[in-house]
Amino acid sequence: MTEEVYRWPANALRGDFLRMGLCLSVCVLFLVLVPATSIAFFALAALTIAFGAYFTQTVLRARMTLTLVPEGLAAAGIFGTRVIRWDALDQFVLRYYTLRRDKEAGWLDLKLGCPGFSITIDDRLDGFRPILERAWVAASSRDIGLSSSTYANLTAAGLLQKSPV
Repeated sequence: MTEEVYRWPANALRGDFLRMGLCLSVCVLFLVLVPATSIAFFALAALTIAFGAYFTQTVLRARMTLTLVPEGLAAAGIFGTRVIRWDALDQFVLRYYTLRRDKEAGWLDLKLGCPGFSITIDDRLDGFRPILERAWVAASSRDIGLSSSTYANLTAAGLLQKSPV
């Protein structure tokens, strides 16, 4: 098996950067305008911290590369390289988030973990499907327990057969 390198495309992260830039700018502007002892100041400070954390996460994601190697998934970023080894995989959670009641528009979110390290990736990542498929093979061989929502999402993604009713 050859190594396959994936990253989040710039256009997928562009919206996150625009939203966070706008939100941070508005919060900082109002922080300057409101008295430092008011409740509004503390509420805006909390929002600024939350938006700042999301902005930092987006920057880290933009700088990260994921490499699918035979022994696992390597995540290389600003803080070095960490590997989720398939033979040590102990967490596999596939979530689906939707913004509509009919569940037509949404995104998948995959959380993988091993002792000491976990990573969450979303389906905007180039190569999400190969990572999902390889992680599922590893998780099923390790007999990791699945939640009912993970099971349903794997079925919807076509990785499990629907059970006959």
